[in-house]
Amino acid sequence: MATSRPVALQEYETFAKGHFEKVGKHIADGVVSAIYERFDGTTWYLQKVLNQLFATKDQVVVGDVDKAVQQIINQNEEAYKDILYQLTARQRDLLVAVSCEGKARQITGGAFVKRHHLSSASSVQKSARALVEKQLLTHQQGVYEVYDKFMPEWLRKS
Repeated sequence: MATSRPVALQEYETFAKGHFEKVGKHIADGVVSAIYERFDGTTWYLQKVLNQLFATKDQVVVGDVDKAVQQIINQNEEAYKDILYQLTARQRDLLVAVSCEGKARQITGGAFVKRHHLSSASSVQKSARALVEKQLLTHQQGVYEVYDKFMPEWLRKS
Protein backbone atom coordinates (compact mmCIF):
# COMPACT_ATOMS: atom_id res chain seq x y z
CA MET A 1 0.00 0.00 0.00
CA ALA A 2 1.45 3.35 -1.01
CA THR A 3 1.29 6.13 1.55
CA SER A 4 0.63 9.64 0.38
CA ARG A 5 3.02 12.31 1.45
CA PRO A 6 1.89 15.79 2.38
CA VAL A 7 2.59 18.64 -0.02
CA ALA A 8 5.84 20.37 0.92
CA LEU A 9 5.53 23.29 3.32
CA GLN A 10 7.28 25.68 0.92
CA GLU A 11 4.68 24.94 -1.77
CA TYR A 12 1.87 25.81 0.64
CA GLU A 13 3.58 29.02 1.72
CA THR A 14 4.09 30.14 -1.86
CA PHE A 15 0.51 29.28 -2.78
CA ALA A 16 -1.05 30.95 0.29
CA LYS A 17 1.01 34.13 0.05
CA GLY A 18 0.23 34.46 -3.66
CA HIS A 19 -3.47 33.89 -3.08
CA PHE A 20 -3.64 36.49 -0.30
CA GLU A 21 -1.52 39.07 -2.13
CA LYS A 22 -3.59 38.73 -5.31
CA VAL A 23 -6.48 40.46 -3.50
CA GLY A 24 -4.41 42.89 -1.42
CA LYS A 25 -4.23 40.78 1.75
CA HIS A 26 -1.09 39.80 3.66
CA ILE A 27 -0.15 36.60 5.44
CA ALA A 28 2.88 36.87 7.74
CA ASP A 29 5.83 34.49 7.76
CA GLY A 30 5.24 31.56 10.08
CA VAL A 31 1.45 31.39 9.65
CA VAL A 32 1.42 28.59 7.09
CA SER A 33 4.09 26.62 8.93
CA ALA A 34 2.11 26.92 12.20
CA ILE A 35 -0.95 25.43 10.50
CA TYR A 36 1.14 22.83 8.66
CA GLU A 37 2.75 21.58 11.87
CA ARG A 38 -0.49 21.62 13.83
CA PHE A 39 -2.26 19.41 11.27
CA ASP A 40 0.66 17.25 10.12
CA GLY A 41 0.65 18.78 6.64
CA THR A 42 -2.83 17.42 5.88
CA THR A 43 -4.13 19.40 2.91
CA TRP A 44 -7.80 19.52 3.89
CA TYR A 45 -7.04 21.08 7.30
CA LEU A 46 -4.53 23.54 5.88
CA GLN A 47 -7.06 24.70 3.31
CA LYS A 48 -9.88 24.87 5.86
CA VAL A 49 -7.88 27.09 8.22
CA LEU A 50 -6.43 29.22 5.41
CA ASN A 51 -9.92 29.72 3.97
CA GLN A 52 -11.19 30.80 7.39
CA LEU A 53 -8.32 33.27 7.72
CA PHE A 54 -8.82 34.53 4.17
CA ALA A 55 -12.53 35.12 4.80
CA THR A 56 -12.04 36.98 8.06
CA LYS A 57 -8.69 38.83 7.97
CA ASP A 58 -6.80 41.18 5.67
CA GLN A 59 -3.56 41.04 7.69
CA VAL A 60 -2.92 37.56 9.08
CA VAL A 61 -0.37 36.90 11.83
CA VAL A 62 0.51 33.67 13.63
CA GLY A 63 -1.74 34.56 16.57
CA ASP A 64 -4.75 34.50 14.23
CA VAL A 65 -4.37 30.75 13.64
CA ASP A 66 -5.77 29.78 17.06
CA LYS A 67 -8.72 32.12 16.56
CA ALA A 68 -9.47 30.66 13.12
CA VAL A 69 -9.28 27.11 14.44
CA GLN A 70 -11.60 28.05 17.31
CA GLN A 71 -14.09 29.57 14.85
CA ILE A 72 -14.09 26.33 12.86
CA ILE A 73 -14.57 24.28 16.03
CA ASN A 74 -17.44 26.54 17.08
CA GLN A 75 -19.07 26.00 13.68
CA ASN A 76 -18.88 22.23 14.22
CA GLU A 77 -19.83 22.14 17.89
CA GLU A 78 -23.42 20.94 17.42
CA ALA A 79 -22.27 18.13 15.13
CA TYR A 80 -19.67 17.09 17.72
CA LYS A 81 -22.33 17.07 20.45
CA ASP A 82 -24.57 14.91 18.26
CA ILE A 83 -21.73 12.47 17.64
CA LEU A 84 -21.00 12.12 21.36
CA TYR A 85 -24.68 11.64 22.12
CA GLN A 86 -24.80 8.66 19.74
CA LEU A 87 -21.85 6.87 21.38
CA THR A 88 -21.87 4.53 24.33
CA ALA A 89 -20.18 5.80 27.49
CA ARG A 90 -17.19 3.51 26.87
CA GLN A 91 -16.83 4.70 23.28
CA ARG A 92 -16.97 8.34 24.46
CA ASP A 93 -14.36 7.65 27.12
CA LEU A 94 -12.03 6.06 24.59
CA LEU A 95 -12.55 8.89 22.09
CA VAL A 96 -11.61 11.40 24.80
CA ALA A 97 -8.60 9.31 25.84
CA VAL A 98 -7.28 9.11 22.28
CA SER A 99 -7.92 12.85 21.90
CA CYS A 100 -5.79 13.52 24.97
CA GLU A 101 -2.95 11.39 23.62
CA GLY A 102 -3.05 12.75 20.07
CA LYS A 103 -1.42 9.64 18.64
CA ALA A 104 -2.34 6.78 20.92
CA ARG A 105 -0.43 3.50 20.97
CA GLN A 106 -1.06 0.30 22.90
CA ILE A 107 -4.57 1.41 23.84
CA THR A 108 -5.39 -1.99 25.34
CA GLY A 109 -2.27 -1.93 27.49
CA GLY A 110 -2.61 -1.57 31.22
CA ALA A 111 -0.82 1.79 31.33
CA PHE A 112 -3.18 3.41 28.79
CA VAL A 113 -6.30 1.89 30.38
CA LYS A 114 -5.24 3.02 33.85
CA ARG A 115 -4.02 6.47 32.79
CA HIS A 116 -7.42 7.25 31.23
CA HIS A 117 -9.56 5.46 33.82
CA LEU A 118 -11.02 3.09 31.23
CA SER A 119 -12.88 -0.03 32.32
CA SER A 120 -10.87 -2.87 30.76
CA ALA A 121 -8.68 -3.84 27.83
CA SER A 122 -11.48 -5.88 26.27
CA SER A 123 -13.96 -2.98 26.40
CA VAL A 124 -11.31 -0.68 24.92
CA GLN A 125 -10.76 -3.15 22.08
CA LYS A 126 -14.51 -3.39 21.40
CA SER A 127 -14.95 0.40 21.57
CA ALA A 128 -11.95 0.99 19.31
CA ARG A 129 -13.38 -1.37 16.70
CA ALA A 130 -16.72 0.49 16.80
CA LEU A 131 -15.08 3.93 16.59
CA VAL A 132 -12.96 2.87 13.61
CA GLU A 133 -16.08 1.49 11.89
CA LYS A 134 -17.89 4.80 12.56
CA GLN A 135 -14.84 6.59 11.10
CA LEU A 136 -14.27 8.55 14.29
CA LEU A 137 -10.86 6.95 14.85
CA THR A 138 -8.18 5.94 12.39
CA HIS A 139 -5.85 3.02 13.05
CA GLN A 140 -2.60 2.76 11.12
CA GLN A 141 0.53 0.87 12.09
CA GLY A 142 -0.59 0.49 15.70
CA VAL A 143 -1.44 4.18 16.12
CA TYR A 144 -4.95 5.44 16.84
CA GLU A 145 -5.96 9.03 16.09
CA VAL A 146 -9.22 10.93 16.01
CA TYR A 147 -10.21 11.20 12.36
CA ASP A 148 -11.43 14.82 12.55
CA LYS A 149 -8.40 16.77 13.74
CA PHE A 150 -10.57 19.63 15.05
CA MET A 151 -12.58 17.34 17.31
CA PRO A 152 -9.79 16.59 19.84
CA GLU A 153 -9.36 20.30 20.43
CA TRP A 154 -13.09 20.62 21.07
CA LEU A 155 -13.08 17.57 23.35
CA ARG A 156 -10.14 18.90 25.40
CA LYS A 157 -12.01 22.17 25.99
CA SER A 158 -15.40 20.57 26.71
